[in-house]
Amino acid sequence: MSILEKTAAAPKVDMPLIENRFALRRKIASTALADIYWADDLYTPTQGEKDHLMLLILATPSIISLPGFAKAWSAVMSRPAPPAAAYPTITDWGNAETHYWFSCPQTQGSLLSEYLHELDKHKLTPDQALQMTAAISHALNNVQAGAFGYFEPGATLHLEASYVLLNAPLVKVMHLLLRQQTGVRAPLALHSPWLSPSVAIGDLPVTEDDSFSLASLYQMLVGQQLPYGQESTLTALAHGTSATIYPKFKTETRELLSQALSLQRNQRPENPEALIKGLGRKNHRKLLLPLAVLAAVGVVVYASYHLVSKFNGLLNEPTTTTQTATSANPATPEAPKPPAQVNKTDQVTPATDTLSLVNETTLPTPEPLTTSASSTVTPNTDEVTVPPTAPQAITQAELATATPATTSTTATNTPSATETNPETTAATNPEASSTTTVAQQTPVAETNPSNGATDVTPLILKATAAFNTNQNTGNTETLNLLRQVWSIDRQNPNARALLNQVIAQQQQQTESHLNLTRLTEAKQSLAQTDDLIREFNLTDRIEEQVRLENQIEIHEREAKEAAELIQQAQAALKRGNLSKEDGADNASAHLNKLMFMLPNHPKGRELLNELVQMRQTQIKRDLERNRLTRAGSALEETSRLIRKYRLTSQTKAQNSLEQDYRQAIEVQQAQTAPSQTPDTEAETNLVVTEQETPEQPVMIVPPPVEGERYVTPNDDLTVLNPQPPTTEPAIEQVVIPEVTVQNPEPAPRPVDARPIRRPQPAPRPRSEEIEIEGGPAQVEVPEQTSPPVSIQPTIIEQTIEQTQPIVTQTEELPAEVALPAPPATAIDAGIINNQGILDAQIITTPLTEEEIPDSERK
Repeated sequence: MSILEKTAAAPKVDMPLIENRFALRRKIASTALADIYWADDLYTPTQGEKDHLMLLILATPSIISLPGFAKAWSAVMSRPAPPAAAYPTITDWGNAETHYWFSCPQTQGSLLSEYLHELDKHKLTPDQALQMTAAISHALNNVQAGAFGYFEPGATLHLEASYVLLNAPLVKVMHLLLRQQTGVRAPLALHSPWLSPSVAIGDLPVTEDDSFSLASLYQMLVGQQLPYGQESTLTALAHGTSATIYPKFKTETRELLSQALSLQRNQRPENPEALIKGLGRKNHRKLLLPLAVLAAVGVVVYASYHLVSKFNGLLNEPTTTTQTATSANPATPEAPKPPAQVNKTDQVTPATDTLSLVNETTLPTPEPLTTSASSTVTPNTDEVTVPPTAPQAITQAELATATPATTSTTATNTPSATETNPETTAATNPEASSTTTVAQQTPVAETNPSNGATDVTPLILKATAAFNTNQNTGNTETLNLLRQVWSIDRQNPNARALLNQVIAQQQQQTESHLNLTRLTEAKQSLAQTDDLIREFNLTDRIEEQVRLENQIEIHEREAKEAAELIQQAQAALKRGNLSKEDGADNASAHLNKLMFMLPNHPKGRELLNELVQMRQTQIKRDLERNRLTRAGSALEETSRLIRKYRLTSQTKAQNSLEQDYRQAIEVQQAQTAPSQTPDTEAETNLVVTEQETPEQPVMIVPPPVEGERYVTPNDDLTVLNPQPPTTEPAIEQVVIPEVTVQNPEPAPRPVDARPIRRPQPAPRPRSEEIEIEGGPAQVEVPEQTSPPVSIQPTIIEQTIEQTQPIVTQTEELPAEVALPAPPATAIDAGIINNQGILDAQIITTPLTEEEIPDSERK
């Protein structure tokens, strides 16, 4: 009885209304995330007085109280439902006060928890339990990519060939909520014997948690007991309870299940597929054992059949007599035919061999008669009859009364249709030829139609040999032989096992076509498998058949979506919308989505190559127009596409463009460097030369040597250590080294310095000029704008007044800068003006002896 029938038969109970719409009739399950009810939808009109029953799923208070649940609920439920067969069909949803609910129209099937309860002591075999566990694992993967985490039989609807996970919407809400939580996590405790402890306390589920839930289900299906009993896994963890494994499992299976049922994640198999594969490998020997035993029995029976036939042939050595007889038709000798089997109905073939005499001495076997040696007799010749024995007479009397329909020869595809019975030959054809040939008695056990195993064993062996031979070419011959066996014995276990192998092989071919995205061939192979299942009424592989049908639907949907993405990408390429810079509808976005869904799609890779080529053309054009920023960003994008999708055909062109881009960057840097160098030097370096600053005052005070004079502003000339003048002329050298001033700033004025005045230079009268003669002397280049400077005998000071700024400098230099004193410059002679300064500008040639004043002569 289904859930709907039980609910309809149950009396109505006054229960609260949900949003004044759903009248709760019966609570059918209570799980960690949801409570599941049968409810009457009062808003939906119904015919007569019958209730409109629906499934109503209410979220439990433990998850409603989590922070942000309402926002996550609205975000998930407002999205379109995923196209998955295991996802429930939601007709309506909402929230009222403390109730978050959604309704489903599924009224068929029963909950998996009730199915487990009905099994009671009728446990499933390990193979059946493994198939059901694998089907549920496929359902989990179909609904939620990655880990599901919250599988419970009470929230799983069990249909004939599929499963519906009623708590799937709430699972998506929990995944979204747990990903958004940061910082301190809200406390959560979900009590269920099916959930991993990590999931029960609010951790984000991983695939190891699904391995735990499915291992619990497998043990429940086989052993009818949960690993931790009816208490929750959190309670078991707190009490330190260890898992209880079903004792009848094999040692290898027990070890694998004990790992999968561990309360620690790191000890479990990494995903449900690994668990199912391990369980199937542990039961592999048990699966092959019945087939091996049946094959051995078949071989023994077949060998015994041939040995018995040969032994009977040796016991009943054929006797030959040559007896002339007349017949209406001349006797035509035929080659002896091999013995075969008789079908269930008694069939008699026409006489082809003559009957031998009973108790006659054995004679050598005569040579086969030829047409020329056969005697020709007339029909009126007297016949010679052979008196049969008592059993033969009874048999002949019975067969003589048989109708022609029962004594006619029936042709079949097996060699048994050509077998003849020498006892029935004479009875059915009294006018047959009396020429006797070798006749062999057939044992009664061989012609007994009740012995079905002996009849079908050779056919099964032939079908097995054909299956092993034609695994890659088809199973037509195998199926023809199995149909013959099926017509004889439908309950033969060998035939059913071989049919299951044929169906499994075709399902593997279907999956291979799906992996190669050959949808047409996959659908054809699946249809052939479905026809075989219907023809032979085999349900052992029905779960795998349903899974393949779901996969084909998914592949068809993906193929349709891929075709749409390819059309959009081609249209974007024609419009020139290549990247996100060209808008949201660009070829790069469509192709990235396509390759994420189908990584090896050939048309997608072709369009990716075309996209990269078009982008490289744009890069080349940008480099020619010196748009280096755009070219650099485009180069980075194309490099990422080439590395991500392994577009090796575009690598050479990409390397060439990258080299051109680097060269363009170097050229641009070289062009900007000269324009920046003068500014930098003007800001940091100050070079003072005689040509650049001809009007700047320079005062040179050499160190005191013998015979030198010091010139002061007061025209005070003092001779120190007078020595006779040298006759060698002084080498004229004017050396003004470059002086570098870093970050020039106005020099602070000394505290004891006198105010600087800028007097106009007075005219230099010739009469007041004082000529001197001698060696090195002080030299000062006067400037009209130069201020007077006090000079000490042992201190060198140099003042440079910047009259105009450097051309490339935006800020003016300070008026006065203190620079290190350059070395003294030796000159031949000079004129001292009325200010006591030696003027060297007007001296072009050294003074002669007559031109030197007397006061200056030694």
